[in-house]
This record gives sequence, structure tokens and C-alpha cells, in this order.
Amino acid sequence: MQYCGRKVEGEIPAKKTFHIREPNGMSNGENKVAGEQLQLANVVFSVDVHQWEGVKTAINSILGSSKTPENIQIHLIFPVVGGVGSSEREEIQKLISSFSCSGIVVVGAPSSSDVINSHDNTETNPFRNRKHHRDVILHTAIMDEFVGLIRVENDRSGNLNSLANFARFLIPDIMQEWVGKEMGVVLYLDADVIVRKDVVPFLSAGSVQQIFSHPTTYVLAAVARSAPVYGTFFNERVRAIFEEEVENLPMDVTRPTYNAGVLLFRPHQWLQQGISGKIKQWMRKHKAEPLWDYGTQPLLLLATYNRWKALPSPLWNVDGLGYNTKLSATNLLTSGYILHWTGPRKPWLDDGLYKPIWNQFHPQQCSGHGTCALQHQCVCDENHHGKYCEYQGRP
Repeated sequence: MQYCGRKVEGEIPAKKTFHIREPNGMSNGENKVAGEQLQLANVVFSVDVHQWEGVKTAINSILGSSKTPENIQIHLIFPVVGGVGSSEREEIQKLISSFSCSGIVVVGAPSSSDVINSHDNTETNPFRNRKHHRDVILHTAIMDEFVGLIRVENDRSGNLNSLANFARFLIPDIMQEWVGKEMGVVLYLDADVIVRKDVVPFLSAGSVQQIFSHPTTYVLAAVARSAPVYGTFFNERVRAIFEEEVENLPMDVTRPTYNAGVLLFRPHQWLQQGISGKIKQWMRKHKAEPLWDYGTQPLLLLATYNRWKALPSPLWNVDGLGYNTKLSATNLLTSGYILHWTGPRKPWLDDGLYKPIWNQFHPQQCSGHGTCALQHQCVCDENHHGKYCEYQGRP
């Protein structure tokens, strides 16, 4: 299944970073459809070079599973250190080229618009001129204040130390202008997911109010899991710091935790409660002495203790597809709303698990019959032609 070149009501966002306004005066978080003012469903990924194939496939699954993809806005967070230099620009060009040759248009590249000038024309990007298309927005996350606090972990799964993981902490800052309201939310997803459920009703105002009804101080929602519990993640030393230096309240070691690959952020509440500051406080302590494993997951669990809400269904994050070979014996692969390849055997790798499910949504570059040039054009193999080499034979 290929779902490229989305149809979307409304104008294309202006090419700026972060504070983009619709030309008709609407805020970023709103879209006018059939005379109504509707809140866009904002979905965000944090990406690096190792995750592009996963993100493209996840985007395809989100749009292909929605009855109203015109109400969805996809965002990409690209972490940088020390600003956008020549190497970062080169990576951004490669990202834009890879996405474009798969039918996904990316705008809003960091630093200045000339980063994507070769991309911004209808000759190389036919989707760009479609009236109902909404582009994927690329934002930069300046990681300078975090990078010096990172303690390098024993990286068993291969990506714990990626800056893209730490860039999640800046999502509320970047996305606050897009959600607009006190109850505004943004759905964060890891790159190794497939979405099988329409996210537009899930992210609607009514649904969000039900999820965060009492109390209203929750900063995020996630799927609760009964194991591992807080006591599994944190030893006596961490609990002592938590209780005596940071939160001044006892930690319930039996409390359920959550996997951080599917998170429903409330940017305004996150910022009001200073959660990023708490994360940096814990990073400094972890830098001074090793307190845990598993990268950024413990940081989120500590900083959001008593501040996160369980999502209404565990089907919003069916994980383990990257290591659990027995899931086919259950109905989770067909009933799960979001399938999540936690573990080392990612579906785009040679030894990946459950590849047929992932391949349903994987947008092959140049339809699998060509190569993608840096000018964002497909160079077709012999006996194929078309913008995406989608036609067999000579033109």
C-alpha cells in the first residue's frame, strides 16, 4: 500500500521554522473545513539519519489509516548542535531528497530557506502545486544545552545515545505555537511504528478532554504497563535522591511505567511545570554518577512522576515487535492501533521481524525502479519512466 501525495484542505504553510502562520490568517493549529474551525491533529517525529526509512513508513501509515488526512499535520524534529553548518545542511538535503523521492514533501528546513531551494519547485515536486496538499514541516532542535549533560550509556539496542531521543524534551517548546490552546496536544511517535487507527478522532478536543479530565495538571499521557514498574528502573540511591532532593515525596516502587515511544504531550502544561528543567536536573546527577540504564526513558519517568495519565486503551502502543517472535499467536497484530518495533530487530533491517506488516505502508523510493538524486529527482532504471518511475516501458 502506497499513500503518497496527501490531499489536504487549506493553504500550504509558509516556509519558516517554528512560527509559521497560514496565509489566510489562521493559526497553525487550525484548519477551516466546510465552514468550521477545526483543530489540526499534530503528529511529531524526532529524526536522525538512521531513522528516515522508518519515519517515511510511519507517515504513510498515519495518513493511509485516516478518513480525513487533510486534518493531520506531520512535523519532523531535526536535532543539531552549534547551529546549522555545512554538514547539517548536507544531511538535511539528503533527508529532503529521500522523502521527496518517496512522495513526501518536506518544507520549513532550518537556518534559511535556501537549504531547500532546489526542492521548492513544481518541476521536481509535482505534489508541491496541488491545491489540497499540506507539507511535512521540518524544525530544528538546538541541543547545545543538553549535549554536555548526556552520559553515554551501554547502548544495547543501538540508539539510546541518539540526539533524536533527547530532542523529545524540546517538543513542547517547539510545538506550543501549533497546539494553540491550554488543552492542546501533540502526538509524539518513535520512528519504528505503524499506525493502524485514525488519529484525528483520538486527538480531537473531546477525546483530549476525556483523557486529561482530572486533574488537569498532567503533562502527558501514555500507555501504562504493569511491568516493569518504577522499582525496576530505579534503585535505592535514585529513590533517595528523588525523595530527599528533587520531589520531596516518596516514590511508589509498584507504580506502573510507560514506554516513551508513543506520547501524548500537553506542551503548555509541560512548560508551566518546568519539566525540561527537572530533566536537566536529573541529567546532571546522572552525569556525576551512573544512576540507571536505558537512556532517556528513566529521565521521562522521573520528571513526569505523578504528572502522566494512562491512555484509555493499551492498543495505542503494542510494543515488542522488534524482539517478541510469538506475537503472531495473539490478536495484537491485527487489533493494535499502533504497532511498535521496540527491540533490535527493526523492520527495515535484514533480520527485522514482522516485515510484511511494515511493507504494507513502506513507500519505496522511485517506486523501487530507480535511484534518488540529490536534486530530489528519480533517475529511473531502464524500461521504467515517470516522476517516480511508476510506469513500465519507455516513455
